Amino acid sequence: MLRIYVDNCIDTLPDEFECYVSDYFDDAYEAEWFSDPFVREIIKEIDNSEVVGDGESVNIYNNVLGNMPPQYLSSGCKGLILLYKEGIAINGDRLGDNCIPLLLKIADNMDCTISLGHIPPFPEHFNAIILNNDTLISTMREFVSEFVRLT
Repeated sequence: MLRIYVDNCIDTLPDEFECYVSDYFDDAYEAEWFSDPFVREIIKEIDNSEVVGDGESVNIYNNVLGNMPPQYLSSGCKGLILLYKEGIAINGDRLGDNCIPLLLKIADNMDCTISLGHIPPFPEHFNAIILNNDTLISTMREFVSEFVRLT
């Protein structure tokens, strides 16, 4: 289930939210994560890059940047991987619009918690809980209504 905390100010987020997604990822990732087919799918879909090989030395290839380490992945890619692998609450504003389909795919299989200070392009129908007031929503219209009321 997708769990959303609506807050448009990073300074007022509850302590459990990791606001600095990229820095956290750079310190926390483990090489074995990149053997996971879903992590590879995230990297392919979000950053148009491919994990090459397995083992301790992770190499990612991008047609524009060439070979690169995991630290060069986008913050959206890093955020999705952290949600999937670590299950931590993150600042969802670090996720680009292209991350929404994979975010919802992750949320179909496990609880994932994000904060949002903007309205991303969710599909018309999706399920989430607004944590600010424990409201269950199932449409984009309901999300926008709750978002506007809470900000």
